[in-house]
Amino acid sequence: VAIKTLKAEYTQNPQILARFLREGVAASRIRHPHVVDVSDVGNEGELAWLVMELLEGEDLGTLLDRERVLAPERAADLLVPVLSAIVAVHEAGIIHRDLKPANIFLAKTRHGGVVPKVLDFGISKMTGVIEDGGSNPFSLTATEALLGTPYFMSPEQVLGARNATRQSDHYALGVSLYRCMTGRLPFKTPELYPTLRAIESGLFRAPRELVPEIPERFDAMIRKAMHRDPAQRFASVHALGAELLQHASPLVKAQWGHAFGEAQASLEVPPPAASHDRISSVPLNPSPWRAPTPAPLG
Repeated sequence: VAIKTLKAEYTQNPQILARFLREGVAASRIRHPHVVDVSDVGNEGELAWLVMELLEGEDLGTLLDRERVLAPERAADLLVPVLSAIVAVHEAGIIHRDLKPANIFLAKTRHGGVVPKVLDFGISKMTGVIEDGGSNPFSLTATEALLGTPYFMSPEQVLGARNATRQSDHYALGVSLYRCMTGRLPFKTPELYPTLRAIESGLFRAPRELVPEIPERFDAMIRKAMHRDPAQRFASVHALGAELLQHASPLVKAQWGHAFGEAQASLEVPPPAASHDRISSVPLNPSPWRAPTPAPLG
C-alpha cells in the first residue's frame, strides 16, 4: 500500500484537514477497478492519513507532456475505462470536480500494459450526504467560491463552486480529450481572469482547426462534451462513453461494449455559443498514427 499523510502544520487548518479527509471518504465509497482504492482514512492528533493501493507508472498529463498528441484510438482506449469509473462515481452520489490528465494515473501492469485510475477526490462534492450546507465539517463550498483546476473548469464552475454538477465532470473530460488530440488546452492565458472569462464565453477553436487529421465525429464529440450549456452536452457521462467507445480498438470495444451499449448512429452537435465491472489493460506502446505538429502551447 501507499500511505499518504498531511504535513503536521496543515492539520491545524480545519479546511485543509477537511479537504484531505474528504478525499479518503469519497474514494473509499467507490469500488471500481479504475478508481484508486482507499482502504483507510483518519486523523489523530497532528497525524492525518490515507491508506491506498500502491501504483507504479505515470499520470496522463506526464504522458501528454512527452508525446504531445495521441492517436484517436489510443486516446479512446485510455479514457473509456476512466469514463466507466466516473459513471460509478456519479452513481455513488459524488461529483469529482477536478478531473484532468494529472488526476488520471496510468498504472503499469506486469505484462507491459496500463490500467487507468482516477485519483484525487480532495474537492469532490458528495451530494445528499456530505454537502449539508452548514454544520458538517466536510462541507467546504460555503467558504470556497472557486474549486478546481482553472483550465479544466466548466463555464458553470467558473461562476461558482455550488454550480458544479455531473455535467461539470463531463465537461472536464471533454477538455481532457481536447488536450489528448490537439496537444494544447482550449483556454489558456497568462492571467487567471482572462482564462476564466474565455471559459465562461464558451468560444474555443474546434480541434480539427488545429489538427485536421482528427476524424470529424471525434471532433464533434469533443465539442458537444464541451458545450457552454450543460443541457446541450451528452445526457450523461455514460452517453459520452458510448460515443467514445466507437473510436476505440476492437479489443476495448469487446471489453466495454456491454457496459456502454451502442452509441447513436449520428452525432448532432449544437452550434457553439456567441458497467463498470470490467478492467481493461491498454498497451503502453504508442500507436503508429501521428498527427502533424500541433500549434505551440500557449
